[in-house]
Amino acid sequence: MLVLFANPDFTGQATKLRYTTCQPPLSGRLARAGSFDHQPLTGCQAVLLGTQPGTSLVLCAGRGVVPPAFRRSPSLRIQPGVTPACAAQRSEHMALIALRRRRRAPTVGATLLLLVAACLVLVGPGAAHAANCTPQVHEPAVGPGDGTSRASYDFASQCSDGNSRIWGTVSDPLCDMRAAQLQYEVWDRNPDGTYRQIINYTFSVSNGCGTSSTFSRTAASPGQVGWRLRVSLRACNSSGCSRGGSINYYG
Repeated sequence: MLVLFANPDFTGQATKLRYTTCQPPLSGRLARAGSFDHQPLTGCQAVLLGTQPGTSLVLCAGRGVVPPAFRRSPSLRIQPGVTPACAAQRSEHMALIALRRRRRAPTVGATLLLLVAACLVLVGPGAAHAANCTPQVHEPAVGPGDGTSRASYDFASQCSDGNSRIWGTVSDPLCDMRAAQLQYEVWDRNPDGTYRQIINYTFSVSNGCGTSSTFSRTAASPGQVGWRLRVSLRACNSSGCSRGGSINYYG
């Protein structure tokens, strides 16, 4: 697992990555990276690519500060390789990540890439649906750091009927004149490694103020491999939305 903080003192917006493989390599781009907390998968390494051609930095295992040359708009690559241990860090700041877990669960299965906290668990087929659905993503409890919304959900990229399905509950814990929302987006991977969006849907808790709503949606399938799921949580009204947070999963 890798957490990248926007600031060099382990504060600011956090990007949390949980991956279960580095072959084939995974890649993405960050807006900013100032510091990190890295617990690499055995045999894998995380590499920052600077904006200057040919510049790269292997992130060590542990906590560390990103050198200034790699802090603005770096690319990130997760690939096979050896990860050295970090030197001891004196700074012990506790960072508030934009999307944080309410309780911990073991992680297995689908590959996760960029943007804030996540946990994956493989569970049995979803009995609540006519089709047989085995989730690649299982989130028992997540919510943004601003406390405006909470959710639990499961996502199956391909059920026995050939479709994808997401189901769960979204809650609105605050009486702030806003309604909690969960947006889910799905992309299918093209042969050249790029992605095309095939699903974009939003569920809302219309009553707000301590209420919750269950949701379920069946849509086109991106297949069992080569997909990306992004789940965003926020609270909105006619004046706008809270900052919220997002999770990305890759499978």
